[in-house]
Amino acid sequence: MNRLLLLFLLSALAFPTSAQELVQRSFHPNGRIHVTRYSDGSSEYFVEYLANGRVAAMGAYREGRRHGTWKLFDERGVMRSKAEFNRGERCGTWEFRDGRNALQGTLRYAEGRLSSGTLHDAGGHLVAGRAY
Repeated sequence: MNRLLLLFLLSALAFPTSAQELVQRSFHPNGRIHVTRYSDGSSEYFVEYLANGRVAAMGAYREGRRHGTWKLFDERGVMRSKAEFNRGERCGTWEFRDGRNALQGTLRYAEGRLSSGTLHDAGGHLVAGRAY
């Protein structure tokens, strides 16, 4: 058992872990956190908070360009939109939601260009779609 524990500890030390470094932290006048930015060495991540403490937005930059999943939230914490970027280029399916979290529409990007979109009714049912 001791040999197994020693082997585990040695293997954990042999493989470097990715550390996160705090880049910036700012506060609202009420003392609550406003923005926090941190880096893992290859990307810089941010989380922006509303004065009520709920998350307003989150995303990441790589090489100074938007990268990965970006999300925007309303004052109640409901996600209103989600977008994808690949080193600054729009990609994937973007979603837009109402205050009840029902899908309102989507935009789909391929190779940085808008390829299709959908529109949904209040119940989230597809009303219209278009290819570009």
